[in-house]
Amino acid sequence: MPGTCVLLSLPKSAAEFGGIDPQQLQRELGVLDELQARADRVVSKRTPVNDEEIYTLTSKRLFKKTDPEVAERVARMYRETYERTRGLYDQTVLSAEYLKQQVAAYPLHPELIDVLYKKWSTASDFPRTRAVLQLLANVVADQWVNRREAYSIQSAHVNLERERIRTRIVSAAGAGGGYDAVVAADIIGGDAHADMIDQRRGGEYERYHIARGIATTVLMHSFGGATRTGVLPQELRLGTVAPNVGPEYVTEVIDNLEQSLWYVHREGDLLRFQTKANIYRIIAQSAEGQSVAVTESRLRDEMQNAIGQAEGFRVLPWAGTDSNIADDPQPSIAVLDPRHAIEENGGSAPNGRERIVQLWERKSGGGLRQWRNSLVLVAADSELWSRAIEATREVMAYETVLDNAARGALELSQRERQELSSRLKDKKDSLRTSLVTAYRWAFFPDEDGLTPVGLPVPATASERIVERVVKRLSAQDYGHPKIMDAMSAIYFNSKLAPRLWKDESAPLDLEETRGRFRQWTYLPILPKREETLRACIRDGLVNKLWAVVIGDNATSTYRRLIEQPAELDEVVDLFDGSASLVKGEFLELIREQLSIDKPEARTPGGVVVYPPLSEPTNPPVIQEPPVIPPPARRLARVRIRLDRVPVAKTSNLQPYLFRVLQEQDAGAELSIAIEVASGAGISTEALEKRIVEAFEQLGIDVAWETM
Repeated sequence: MPGTCVLLSLPKSAAEFGGIDPQQLQRELGVLDELQARADRVVSKRTPVNDEEIYTLTSKRLFKKTDPEVAERVARMYRETYERTRGLYDQTVLSAEYLKQQVAAYPLHPELIDVLYKKWSTASDFPRTRAVLQLLANVVADQWVNRREAYSIQSAHVNLERERIRTRIVSAAGAGGGYDAVVAADIIGGDAHADMIDQRRGGEYERYHIARGIATTVLMHSFGGATRTGVLPQELRLGTVAPNVGPEYVTEVIDNLEQSLWYVHREGDLLRFQTKANIYRIIAQSAEGQSVAVTESRLRDEMQNAIGQAEGFRVLPWAGTDSNIADDPQPSIAVLDPRHAIEENGGSAPNGRERIVQLWERKSGGGLRQWRNSLVLVAADSELWSRAIEATREVMAYETVLDNAARGALELSQRERQELSSRLKDKKDSLRTSLVTAYRWAFFPDEDGLTPVGLPVPATASERIVERVVKRLSAQDYGHPKIMDAMSAIYFNSKLAPRLWKDESAPLDLEETRGRFRQWTYLPILPKREETLRACIRDGLVNKLWAVVIGDNATSTYRRLIEQPAELDEVVDLFDGSASLVKGEFLELIREQLSIDKPEARTPGGVVVYPPLSEPTNPPVIQEPPVIPPPARRLARVRIRLDRVPVAKTSNLQPYLFRVLQEQDAGAELSIAIEVASGAGISTEALEKRIVEAFEQLGIDVAWETM
């Protein structure tokens, strides 16, 4: 018919077709195939909006005007952000064409438009252009009202708390629905899991709602898609990374997204929301259901791998369960029942310390403890122990889920099984470290009673509880160590002898002295007591600090005097009650009693051979002794000056200066003045926060002044 035009409209959604499914209508009428063949011969197709025009269209339809210079500048800032980590994005994002799209779409980001216009439009019931504009209008209005910090509007900035926006987005799920509960649990509401991540991390996360933005972006990608539903990591970064939110923030959240959000599922690299809980939510529910009795039993088993051993110490696991610890002279480390856990008290004595002091003071069966210097106690930190309990429940939950899957009671893919098995191994290793970390309070005896000391947090994977305690109490970085595997004669003579050997005009009984190290709390704990004391006594002979006499102190009768190390090596037992240390005038009296010359007038072997009493008492023949060099001069006070030492070489001070001084006298005290010349300058914050405060924690006063 001349002068006639027939318009064939091909709606993109059921909503635009009056709510009727176009495909169903075609099946009922059966006319499309006939019309298609005729129309193709004469048809002139018109698309209202091409994909290339959508960026400009949305910008012009939603905004009266935009500043081209600002749009160009913002697009360049995004480009610079992407360029710094090029490998994290699809390479098309770095093209000149994408830069033009960013300028054209401003103040919207092309990523948001692509999700709505290109991805969602594949759904049969989504009215493409009109719905995109309506939704974006609501998003822009919300952004204008809330004035959220943003360089352009991305998927991460879509506010799901606004009902109009949320309703439109969750409706894109189609007939499946059910996403309102998902959004409420994982994304919005203040107590949603994404918000909890932001609150826990604080700082930039809380300021920009980074975790919530990531979760929102995942949700936006969870609908539509002709070939796949979900978001790849590079797409997720494109929807969240901005000049003020670097990719490092996003990556940290992405790595643990499945475990943090209940309804996020992973398929390969794809992440998407579903209405069913993910496997990690099932694990969390299983962990919550573990009974107290079963959890405690498992903790006891796991503690066996966390406690460890230390040479020379008896280890008492789960000690103090009945509020008693046996009195024993053998050095012991009691790893206390977690019921004795204590709380940190802001630098003061930890809360709960009194119970531990009572365990130490009183022995099992009543009465005061005799061997006080033989017992070190280790207590758990209340907060850290609670975390260890949660870690134990989690390990048990993983095992339960994998066991259910093996029995066919729970359906898991092969990939999920492999991933859970791998995570279970890591969780078990982490659990042991959590237990070691939890036991961070060591209590050791000293002259003031029982002193607590905090161990470093967290522990490393290779450390064990007992080993950490011994390492800390043996360290010389905090003053005089409490546990000593070796002790020099100089240290003994200067630090311990003034209290152990108050009357040098009398002998020091070695058997009694050995016992004192198990009782007197101001003395160090010697795990290898006899070996350490023998080596110390020998060192004293070498340095001529004392001699060893064998005899009876009660009657002051002595039969042998030992002044040379080689002679000491011949004595099998120094601690049988017959050996004592002597020095000074008392040593001279012993020499006179035994008719022994001073060492410098004796043979090289240190032995003078007298004839039998029945023979004529002629003077013994004494060989000429070799010239013995005098001992090195020892200085009570000395000043050492090092000029213009590069700071990069100060690590050499420990082996070549401080260690040498420590070997000479572990109790020596140093006054250190450091003059610093720096072209760049040293900040006062570094001086106060990193130097002064650090040394104050060690009990060392530090002051600084300008020059």
